[in-house]
Amino acid sequence: MSIFRLSRLAATAWLASAVFPFLVQEASAQHSASRVARASQSEAIHPALGQLRWGMTKKKVMRIVGQQIERRYRAKAATAKDVIEEDRVFARMREELAQVRDSFVVFRGALTGWDGSFLRDEFRHGSGEAMFQSRDEHSRNYYFFINNRLWKWYRQFTHASMDNQSFTDFARALERRFGPSLALEKPTGRTQTLERWHQWQDDATRLRALKRGGHLSLVFDSKQTLAQLARLRSRAQQRVSNQRHTLVESVLLNEDEASRHARPGSAADPHHDVAGHVTRALVAHSKPKSRKKRR
Repeated sequence: MSIFRLSRLAATAWLASAVFPFLVQEASAQHSASRVARASQSEAIHPALGQLRWGMTKKKVMRIVGQQIERRYRAKAATAKDVIEEDRVFARMREELAQVRDSFVVFRGALTGWDGSFLRDEFRHGSGEAMFQSRDEHSRNYYFFINNRLWKWYRQFTHASMDNQSFTDFARALERRFGPSLALEKPTGRTQTLERWHQWQDDATRLRALKRGGHLSLVFDSKQTLAQLARLRSRAQQRVSNQRHTLVESVLLNEDEASRHARPGSAADPHHDVAGHVTRALVAHSKPKSRKKRR
């Protein structure tokens, strides 16, 4: 065999050994990218929003939330043993409805209690943003608006739901409902703490499952608003202070205290089963509007 032929064979062998692994790696990367793209899509997001639709006005969202509160209290009133107890139930209902209305805040630049809270990175001042909150049996709910249009729903499960549960368990429970997720992470806040979350999407919504400040949360965002967020916030104002708001934090912590001290797994601990609660909470929110006549 000639030296020239041997050289050609050696060159061919070297080329195969050098290029083939690269081609395999590239094909594997393309397969992984395709798998991630498929994993992040979920048809279950839209039903989980219930009656909420992006672009709704504050008035419309408050009406929906108010109807949910009324249905909850009317169910309690239906089991009242007498008229006095029934009146007390409806008094508590009116009080909760008033709390929802009073929680509405417009972020105009002055420091609010939320600027030092876990929600501080979810809004900006001076860009037409506002928020109000409500509570249900499973979570606290925060509804965010830009120019009076709904674009974010932040659903924070109560602190008690963390008892004997991990973020990994929470994410797995959600994957059983929304399908495989895309796991992401990035440094956040002044301390650049690494925040991890799982993400899904459909044509209109981005959904994140995250653990922030010791709380498990689901965050629904309008993708259309996210695409325009830089423009919408082009004139946003600098926060006047970065201090933590102790009053807001103490209220949030104290409300969790009773359920936190309940014996884990007992009936007094309403959040001992995160997977079950997540499913029940989402199903309950997705139920159609009640047709019962108002009192």
